[in-house]
Amino acid sequence: MKKLLFLLIFIPSILSAQTSFSVRAGDSGLKGLLGVDLQVNNFSVSAGWMPASVPPYMYHVDCYSFSGTYYFFPFVTSPYISAGYTTKGAYYITPFENNTEISPSVIIMGGIRTYPHFVAPRVTDRLSFDIGAGVNFSENLTCVCMEFVINFALFKIR
Repeated sequence: MKKLLFLLIFIPSILSAQTSFSVRAGDSGLKGLLGVDLQVNNFSVSAGWMPASVPPYMYHVDCYSFSGTYYFFPFVTSPYISAGYTTKGAYYITPFENNTEISPSVIIMGGIRTYPHFVAPRVTDRLSFDIGAGVNFSENLTCVCMEFVINFALFKIR
């Protein structure tokens, strides 16, 4: 009975929420090179993939990322804060042995999401850009990271 009551309250609130499902491409340590994003009102969850060639031997590494984002104003130009986890987000080359150590990392980032509605509203209604900067924390390294991501909403419910 409690489960049924929960579903009767929870499902209508999701269906009435502003929702979008987006695919994206760009350069982001937090969100990857390619990825997907599900946004419901002010919150979104993301998953991404980024390939990398790690020095000194330039071998290939696949990095996967998972993140959560809070937008201060949903579906309009808005600042945001994000936090997430990357499986192989940082590499460190030891100075004397010339070995490469790859470690997972936690990234905290802030930025702005902008919608180019003013150019051509019908064409750009599904397009948005994320521009941000943050800090990458890993076992061996703490560094600054930046992102520029282009998002395209496959569907939107407003």
